Amino acid sequence: MTDAGLDSKFLFRLTGDLGPSQQFGTKILAPFEGGEIVGPAIEGRILPGGGDWLTTRPKGISELDVRITIKTNDGALVYMFGAGRRVLDPALAATLTTFEDWAALDASSYYLRLLPTFETAEQRYEKLNGIVAVGIGRFTAAGVAFDLYEIL
Repeated sequence: MTDAGLDSKFLFRLTGDLGPSQQFGTKILAPFEGGEIVGPAIEGRILPGGGDWLTTRPKGISELDVRITIKTNDGALVYMFGAGRRVLDPALAATLTTFEDWAALDASSYYLRLLPTFETAEQRYEKLNGIVAVGIGRFTAAGVAFDLYEIL
């Protein structure tokens, strides 16, 4: 077997605006209040009502459980859901109280990845239903942003 590596193709940038979170022990709900999708594969906006049901684990590891609805600029609905990981030193995380604090972090100081899956009945976007994708994330002053890539 040879080491062929992975080829990928940029799909879009997801910029999500998060609202105030709700904490339930190790579970944190961070609701999406909006946001935008911009890229060659799809463009549109994030509809309110989705969120990230984050589960905190020891040693600064958190499990992402993201669920959003995208309304494309041409009127299609695309459901995106996925698991992922956020890894951040717990002592550092304890000092962060605002989105601006999170956004000020150097992206090399944390790990934020998402494995999204898509579901749509819209023929013009049905290719998304069958792909494997990965998102590389960063914190923003309004929430999060992910660059999503199709794994070829």
